[in-house]
Amino acid sequence: GKGRGKLSIVILPSQKIGPEGAAELGAGLNKNMDVTELHLPNNPIGYEGVKRLADALAAPWTKGGSKPGNKVLKVLGLKSCDIEPHCGDCQMCRFSPLFPISLLDVTSLRMLDLHSNNITDLPLQICEMPHLVGLDVRKNPLDNIPRDVFVTAREGHQTGWPVLKAYMKTEYQKGHNRS
Repeated sequence: GKGRGKLSIVILPSQKIGPEGAAELGAGLNKNMDVTELHLPNNPIGYEGVKRLADALAAPWTKGGSKPGNKVLKVLGLKSCDIEPHCGDCQMCRFSPLFPISLLDVTSLRMLDLHSNNITDLPLQICEMPHLVGLDVRKNPLDNIPRDVFVTAREGHQTGWPVLKAYMKTEYQKGHNRS
């Protein structure tokens, strides 16, 4: 940042941050123009916490305003945050029980680290995120990404993402053409 002493990277490893804390962080960062990276490794945030964090970050600033409210967060690190499918019956997850889809509303993201979680299904629409250049989904039991695509994508953030993105784009378009 331009000013001295501005907080631009927030790293909170192993702080026992759960859904409640994640929601508060999101609300606090919704209008924060300084923090460009948020890393929350090894916190029991879970599906609910990620959804609440993303909802709060993306909440419009004004009634009828546009999403996302926060347009400056570029990097979100959610490595080892207990993210896994939700129940499928509750109000919170009924539209997307396998993945906290509101993460896709945080459109400013360039890097998303979901390494070492329990994600079984990656929403194909991630390929539509406008600024995303890196997605780390290593060490997740993904069912909807073929092994060969995944092995190539596993080589790391940036190197693997183009391969994964290309695959997801193709599949996403196929799905759209069917409807």
